[in-house]
Amino acid sequence: MSNPLLKKYNDINKARNKYGEIIKCEFHLHTPASHDYRLEKDMKYVDLSDEEVINIAFNNGYINTIQKDHFLDEIRQGLYASKEYKLNLESDGKPFSSLKEYMSYKLIAHRLFQENIQLVVVTDHNTIDGYDKLKYALIEYYIERYKGKEGAPGKISLILGIEISCSEQVHLVGMFDTSMINSVRELINYYIPSHEGTYETSYSILNKISAMGGIGYIAHINSLSLKTTGLYKSTLFNDKNLYILGLTTSDVIEREKNKLIVYGVNDPENKFCFINEGDAHELSQIGVNNTWIKISNPGFFALKRAFVNHKFCVYLEKPKKTNKYIKGILIDPGTYGYLRKQHDSNDNNFNVNFSRDLNCIIGGRGTGKSTLLNILELLFTLETDSEDKLRFISKNKYIIVLFVFNGNEYLLRFIPQVEENSYSTGRSFFSPKAFIEYKPSQGKIVLQDHWVELYKVQKSGSNNIDFITITNNC
Repeated sequence: MSNPLLKKYNDINKARNKYGEIIKCEFHLHTPASHDYRLEKDMKYVDLSDEEVINIAFNNGYINTIQKDHFLDEIRQGLYASKEYKLNLESDGKPFSSLKEYMSYKLIAHRLFQENIQLVVVTDHNTIDGYDKLKYALIEYYIERYKGKEGAPGKISLILGIEISCSEQVHLVGMFDTSMINSVRELINYYIPSHEGTYETSYSILNKISAMGGIGYIAHINSLSLKTTGLYKSTLFNDKNLYILGLTTSDVIEREKNKLIVYGVNDPENKFCFINEGDAHELSQIGVNNTWIKISNPGFFALKRAFVNHKFCVYLEKPKKTNKYIKGILIDPGTYGYLRKQHDSNDNNFNVNFSRDLNCIIGGRGTGKSTLLNILELLFTLETDSEDKLRFISKNKYIIVLFVFNGNEYLLRFIPQVEENSYSTGRSFFSPKAFIEYKPSQGKIVLQDHWVELYKVQKSGSNNIDFITITNNC
């Protein structure tokens, strides 16, 4: 028979999914589709041979010695230079033109997984040709290395992007949902005639991107030397569609804010979301300069919401997670409890979930803020200053709090010590042995330990969960 605590534990965790998690993001990633891409330092991609790419794959731990020798032997036989190999790539639906290109994208995928990147924005120079190739490489790499394995990382979310070289030498990054890909292709066809970029200004392109539903931001603003008029700078940086700025080093963020004030921005702290961007042109640069974002269901639209709420969702340094916090509270009101669902006759349990990153309860008048605080205070201290509060809380059948302490999960179950049939018989409401100290007139009521039961959540494997009773719960 299943443990009834397991369902309550799962109910609390299931409702918490909407809050999201803080994930490591790689903004402004280049691939071999960029004309200046390097797989390794001083090794320009276009000049590399198949043999050099295989050796790089070996040096980066993607393939072992046996695989390396096998690849090199087949390269010497000319198998990967044959028309048959290229036809096989095409017939298999692999969007690559050569072994060199195929292996290079798999190496980028390998590095992204090694660096625990969970969301990446691919932004090649004036093209999106690398997007589908990296997407394929990420999916294939995940299936080969991780699918079905216990403890495997999650899949990497890939955002469609482009870095556009504008006429005033501003590099503007555009980010888009995949549903916009045809509109992005039209933008490239009309306004980006070559790998050198566009004749349009960043202001013009920014508003074209926004009109498509995309997000635009100025890349590596810390190295930008904008030689234009003051009016243009004020117009550009005060534009409502520009609210993100990229940094390749966050050490100069205060300097950049001061420059924005000179440009006529009144409150750069609140207007702009600053992000760390890798601008990675080679493998070794991936995972070096990252941004952490609190997000649920990583994707373009969730990312867009995070930018709007950047004060709470975007971090230039990895946040230090507290190891003491409440995950949620579940209340079974029973017959007489007040806190219950109003629109679901099959489940009256009242379920409230807490964000680890906030320390307040927000709600309108009469929504139960004070009641929640009174419940938490009572459960964790076993003390109260009011008999009315205790009676009100004790009308519920039971209350469960799921919390984390020093990295471990615990369930605290509160079982009101109420006399059976006290509502119908009029007998004393509380059990005779309910209190250590009972002085309601002095605002001092101390409960016995048996009002609560404490369990440590113990997980073994991905699906096995046990609840270990903690006898000393004081």
